[in-house]
Amino acid sequence: MPELQDQKEKEFNPWGLAFELGWQIAIPLVAFALLGRYADRYFETSPWLLVAGVILAAVASTYLVFRKVSKFLK
Repeated sequence: MPELQDQKEKEFNPWGLAFELGWQIAIPLVAFALLGRYADRYFETSPWLLVAGVILAAVASTYLVFRKVSKFLK
């Protein structure tokens, strides 16, 4: 069984990687932007919490993408 798993890890699918990276960028951006927008409406601080959410999403996406790509760079 370990041989089968090693073989799967060695296979490289660029379309699959691109799809995963796209989701790892899009989901945090949408989630944190919506959270920031709703928080701005609640606290009446527009647009500062939206901006903070987008910045936080950029940091989270960068970390997720780096973690994913670093596996392929080894």
